[in-house]
Amino acid sequence: MPLVAASAFAVVLIAALHWAPWPAWFKDGITPPWTYMVGTATITGTIIVWMIWTRPAFPLSLYGVLAITAATGIGDVLVYGLHLIGDARRRERHHDPH
Repeated sequence: MPLVAASAFAVVLIAALHWAPWPAWFKDGITPPWTYMVGTATITGTIIVWMIWTRPAFPLSLYGVLAITAATGIGDVLVYGLHLIGDARRRERHHDPH
């Protein structure tokens, strides 16, 4: 699995988890500590699978950890941005002051 594919997979996974139906799976959804753990597990799991799959040498393994972590972080920020834009447009359409 190339590094670019692993990074893209992590971004897609974090986006899918952002919009997952958590309230349907858990009574009250999930609280922030659990969301952080799910995100960290996504990053760590992707790194582990990539390292097992490719068995990179030292410099590439360090770059891989940094690239996957950075890609997932950037993807998470973009997903939250899309979510905020969607919420703002929805409030604008319905004239909801909150």
